[in-house]
Amino acid sequence: MDFALSVLTKNYPSVPKKKKQFGGRILEQVKKLVLFVRKRTIIRKIIQDIPRTLQLYGISNVHPILASNDNYVFWLEDTAGIIYMWSHVEWSMSYLGRELREALVNYLFYQDNICYVVEFTHEFISKNEIRQKAKELADSCEPIDIDDIE
Repeated sequence: MDFALSVLTKNYPSVPKKKKQFGGRILEQVKKLVLFVRKRTIIRKIIQDIPRTLQLYGISNVHPILASNDNYVFWLEDTAGIIYMWSHVEWSMSYLGRELREALVNYLFYQDNICYVVEFTHEFISKNEIRQKAKELADSCEPIDIDDIE
């Protein structure tokens, strides 16, 4: 028996004495550790990106109040009590409400009250307005018949 394996089996009696089983369990733990380190690295990068993102949207003096399990969505509160939602997946900032209660009600029941924050201009645009502009743009485009293209 290897010295390291004998030390481990003395200290950890639940560790199997067969090398093959022991090696399989170590491999599983190493895989879990690698996934954990990768996830921590991604989370660290996201957290480092938040200050630059806030500057882009003209928001300052915020602190996180909620975070999703995967740490891709953060709810942020500024000193005036305004609640914003930052989505790293969509790379978008949303205005949820003037206080936590209003933000929760809007998020859960009245999602039409949620507004996107426009980069650089810092304007609030409602989701309905964005849908309407997208529909107008789609309707203004003429369909192209592929058979007519030479």
